[in-house]
Amino acid sequence: MNFDTVTGGVSLAGAQDGLWSVKGGNWKVCEALLNASKVHLHKDTEVTEISKHSQAQQDSRPLYHLKTNKSQDYKTYDIVIVAVPLDVYYFNCEGCKNWPKLQILKRFQQTVASFIVGNINSSFFGFDKETDVPENLFTTENKKNFFNSIGVQTPVSGKKLDPIASKVRKVFSRQQLTQSQINALFSEKLEFKSIDWLAYPHFSPPETFHPFVLDEGVFYVNAIEWAASAMEMSAVAAKNSVLLASQYYFDKTPMPNIEDAKIGSTEL
Repeated sequence: MNFDTVTGGVSLAGAQDGLWSVKGGNWKVCEALLNASKVHLHKDTEVTEISKHSQAQQDSRPLYHLKTNKSQDYKTYDIVIVAVPLDVYYFNCEGCKNWPKLQILKRFQQTVASFIVGNINSSFFGFDKETDVPENLFTTENKKNFFNSIGVQTPVSGKKLDPIASKVRKVFSRQQLTQSQINALFSEKLEFKSIDWLAYPHFSPPETFHPFVLDEGVFYVNAIEWAASAMEMSAVAAKNSVLLASQYYFDKTPMPNIEDAKIGSTEL
């Protein structure tokens, strides 16, 4: 399996000491950011199309019309920040000079996260007792391995794990686990839930990258994902996109020539 150095380095970030989480769940960070920004949030609304329109005044900035699945009417904006991977959820932007073409987009890696409350089968891993089994188990990229990793989960309440109670373990796999596979891994299963999702890009170096600037007033957060995909990387890309948007809207400094940021560039 080949991947770039940056990708590999970011993937190891979660293996070091000093990590932290938010009491109650990390989703509270997003909730707090939304509340602090005082945005008008359109829940359960998908953008299906963007179109660029020039204004009548000379040297004025273009406007962008957004159509959604909730209404056939367009909503008009000065700036659009795209914060979804177009490789997964594609829609078109008519008139945008650097908008990715559908045929050049690449695939994302399917990952299944299974959360299981129960007792792990120590004999499957060559141990006599469950307490001897390491809290974190990792495998190599091999078709014979039906799971990628198994890890004990810490309660989001901040409470310490009860050494007697059955632990919650997260199992990462490429496909949904079968009942026989679950029975092989766990001697007892009390609760089970799985989430099937497209977790990150399917890396295959040398990578090509989309630009952060898709048009004069259109900026792309997820351009960074093909360098490395993580929440922290997305936070960096979000700040970058906001700074570009702010420069475009408030400053007189000309934006970089978007023709210089062609899709297929090998530099980020």
